[in-house]
Amino acid sequence: MSITYSIDQDRKIMYTTIVGHVTLQDVQEYFRILKEDRNVPPHLDGFLNLKETKTIPTTQQIEEITKEIRQLQSKITWGFCAIVASEPALYGMIRVLEVIAQKMFSDIQVFYTYDEARIWLDSKINSTV
Repeated sequence: MSITYSIDQDRKIMYTTIVGHVTLQDVQEYFRILKEDRNVPPHLDGFLNLKETKTIPTTQQIEEITKEIRQLQSKITWGFCAIVASEPALYGMIRVLEVIAQKMFSDIQVFYTYDEARIWLDSKINSTV
């Protein structure tokens, strides 16, 4: 699978990276693994790096991904989520995800660059400390 994640337990941030071509089934498997991971804390902020992703999801796939995020709400309270998507078509589709999933996060935003996303996420987290 070309989806990896790690959790900074001290800062309660989950870093997810998707590389190459992925299918909806790959994404659903990722969410299944998260549901079963006993090391996932009850509150998480997220940093999703799609910079090397080659697959552009359809609107229907975005809706399915949103359902997966919603199902995890019984286990995880989502805080802030920064998403990096530098390819223009992918950026546009992830903006659709941003709008659909907005109510499930304290705030969610997509960025073209890693640095912009990192600065935004750090400022959001630091503003609540």
